[in-house]
Amino acid sequence: MPVNHIAEQYLHAFTSGGDFPGGLAFRKALGQANLDFTPDSLGRIDMLLRQMRTRLRPDYTPFINKQENQTFLYLLCFYVGAVVCRYTRDDFAWYSYDELKEAAPPEFLAQIPEAFATSMVCLLRENGVLLPLSPILDLLFDEAGDASVLATADKTMRRLAHAVRLERPQSAAPRDDPRTAALHATAACAGWAAGFATWMICEGGILDTTLLHQLPNGKRQAVTLFDCPFEQARERLERMEDNAQVSVLAYKDVVGLPSVRLDAIVLDVRSAASKALALTIAVPYRAAGGDTPSPCSAPACCTRKGPARWRRPSSPPAFRRHRQLPAGWPARQVPGHHGVKHRAAHLFDRRRTRKEGMKKKILIPAALALALAATVGSAQPPATSPEATPATETNSADEAPVQTVQVRGVRDPALMPYEKAYDFLTRLRKAGDGRMDMVIRILSARTQQPIPDLEVFLQGETTYRKLALSPEGFLTMVLDPAYLKDKVAILTNKPKGAIVVEYYFVPTLPADGLRFADIGASIAAVKRAQREVLPWYLRPFMGTIREVMLCYPRKDQELLVTQGETVVRPANIEQKNMLSRNTVYCAVFNEAEARKAPDSLVAAPASPIALFR
Repeated sequence: MPVNHIAEQYLHAFTSGGDFPGGLAFRKALGQANLDFTPDSLGRIDMLLRQMRTRLRPDYTPFINKQENQTFLYLLCFYVGAVVCRYTRDDFAWYSYDELKEAAPPEFLAQIPEAFATSMVCLLRENGVLLPLSPILDLLFDEAGDASVLATADKTMRRLAHAVRLERPQSAAPRDDPRTAALHATAACAGWAAGFATWMICEGGILDTTLLHQLPNGKRQAVTLFDCPFEQARERLERMEDNAQVSVLAYKDVVGLPSVRLDAIVLDVRSAASKALALTIAVPYRAAGGDTPSPCSAPACCTRKGPARWRRPSSPPAFRRHRQLPAGWPARQVPGHHGVKHRAAHLFDRRRTRKEGMKKKILIPAALALALAATVGSAQPPATSPEATPATETNSADEAPVQTVQVRGVRDPALMPYEKAYDFLTRLRKAGDGRMDMVIRILSARTQQPIPDLEVFLQGETTYRKLALSPEGFLTMVLDPAYLKDKVAILTNKPKGAIVVEYYFVPTLPADGLRFADIGASIAAVKRAQREVLPWYLRPFMGTIREVMLCYPRKDQELLVTQGETVVRPANIEQKNMLSRNTVYCAVFNEAEARKAPDSLVAAPASPIALFR
């Protein structure tokens, strides 16, 4: 059984009063600790473990060897992980150490020695590696230690010390002041968004993630983001679409108050008038007729973004006794659960740029951006594009004569170095086996649109070559071993940070005689590419592709599926072409039917748009 499911079963059995195989030690004490999934409950776990250490004086080996005690420790481990993941809204995947050994490379395992403290490992997509058992064991067995479950978790959650209470000001500000007027407009739009969300819930509806805009003409606009990944919704909020003056992202979540855990309407607020202003407001509520008192009269500003100073984290403590750190601990690390939460070294490269309001900007390495883009969706450019733009083309050195032109260019962090691009795309082509490809698109970081005068070129000691870039922003990368020897760099004519790069898997299907077997082979190829090319630690977060969709700009298209008899399959499923952002209408084919009837023929109208899903 996957460890994620085991963690869910442990937490469900505890919260529902269910039984544990082998029993659960100290169940009454856990109930008295009021584990309500709030960050403050981790402080109560600290108190419980300190009391157990003082009163029971447990001996490590006899304690661990009892099944009911192991269940107690694993329950606390899964609980701490659940609190951290719910607070940060981070994606996670639990691994046992045996499973980790099968998935992780040796250099990663060298940083996490095998022990009971590492027997359950939680991978967080944005926050690295989480080892809740480590501070739990230190609290329970190390009398001289100063470990704390709450303090360790706080290094990942990064809570504000005190949430800002929204209170009425003592004196009214002059409304003719532009800044005050902007704040009033922002507050009014946030109130409208809260009212809209409250109305949806009171009417018995489902509060889908909704983006609300205050437009320059005074009108307000609400857009419901059906089936939109939360990260994309946040990106749309930051772009402030349609030249909005104020944008609010409203969604339903769960908040932990000091004494109770409640549903909440959460509002992420952005204002065009004040780029440094970024608020997240939570409005807790309860269902009518419930016993829990309603705290809706006291909403709180959960996060705020403004002038701040970046403080370098201190070095993490080493493992104690049975959890000794190996030699050669990497220099790039941040404090985590006993020094094994590798963020910068393994997952993300976070850099901060000094801009208005000291807004933090995260620059993700291109290889990681590529992997994340693949999870969002894949799309093939419409047939009306000037060319079916492949991501790569092969070339010999004879076809590109050496030039001595000196060109000034900028190496943008959004584009991976040429040697990495060469290795990545070569392995991708091999894994794809002609059944799938990759489209690379370059857009403006500010407008999310193609840049008309953008130039991308390769430059080395003896090489200069301009890369083909379509008006829609599709880039054709040239793969040539000679360029590797010349140590070429991928450069642009734009300032650093001016571009973003999107990567999408696309199916490669025959134009004539399309069979279900071709569709199944394309799905198998993209799965193989994800498995063999993507970094191992990202695979738990990758969406599994199981379908190919053939799509058209209009809803009136029909496909014919023939196996003995002919069946009409209408292309009427509305989807978003992730590459062009246009609405398309699709017929869906999944891998199950491809395996069941591989010889079935598909007759499609001309020039369908092929999408993975």
